[in-house]
Amino acid sequence: AEYELRGEGRTSLGLNYSLLFADGTGSNANSSAALIQANLPNLRSLYPTSRDVRHQITAILDYRFKGGSDYTGPIWFDKKVFQNAGANFIISTKSGEPYSAYVNPVASVAVGTASRQSLDGNPFGSRLPWQFKVDGNFSKNFTVKKKNPKDQYRRQSMEMQAFLWVQNMLNTQNVQGVYGYTGLSSDDGWLSSPQGQQQAQNEVNTQSYLDLYNAKVDNPQNYALPRLTRIGLRVYF
Repeated sequence: AEYELRGEGRTSLGLNYSLLFADGTGSNANSSAALIQANLPNLRSLYPTSRDVRHQITAILDYRFKGGSDYTGPIWFDKKVFQNAGANFIISTKSGEPYSAYVNPVASVAVGTASRQSLDGNPFGSRLPWQFKVDGNFSKNFTVKKKNPKDQYRRQSMEMQAFLWVQNMLNTQNVQGVYGYTGLSSDDGWLSSPQGQQQAQNEVNTQSYLDLYNAKVDNPQNYALPRLTRIGLRVYF
């Protein structure tokens, strides 16, 4: 569904909502490896794939002052300070992607360990939290006139745009990946398990092992990018 509002004023608005069902027998080329090894290649069941983002909502809000005789903004010291200036906001939210939950923990970031996890329910039967993000772009266009151009056929002015682009303005911590046993992005549950506690006790320095393990398990790739700001100048020839 889509809604768009365009008027003769300063504001324009666009809304978009999408509903997606992405079910399949697997999310990648290795999804059926276990069935093939068990000599059951024809056993197929439909489950949500890793790309099944059920709900997604996007709003685009643009607020802009026009230039010349169409300018209706404030005038300071006889200057149309906001002429050809404006702001654009992209507000987006979406439901969490599916992931597979497990009934037993494993040492997911340890070296030299190998163990298997058992599914808790169906593959990709659990969901990540909803995500929310606001991006903002503030810009102003202006014209720079050239002095004493040598060639009268060349352009005697140059169009430029100064902008401030801020991604994730609210610095929202959006979770993109979790550990299947805990459903958390910073804890895989291994250190709280009897096996993990025994492993920690067998290390040369237990506290060092715990600190290093916790630092490694809190993977920054489990989160979306934090606030990112860019300042720039565009020149139109």
